[in-house]
Amino acid sequence: MTTTIPAVRVRANAGAHVAPATSNLGRLGHVIVVGDDPRAVDEQADRILRQISVNVAPGSRT
Repeated sequence: MTTTIPAVRVRANAGAHVAPATSNLGRLGHVIVVGDDPRAVDEQADRILRQISVNVAPGSRT
């Protein structure tokens, strides 16, 4: 089964100030996985997610 990844977008660089997402534009990024077999797509998405880590340090709310 073949899956493809037609889109990957990172919206925040390391060290950037981030706020809670109040819309899709507030997300830190996204990955889109497509394919003919839903199970293969889920497995590919899970493999990708296991490679992503996001660390957020508390900061000022001013």
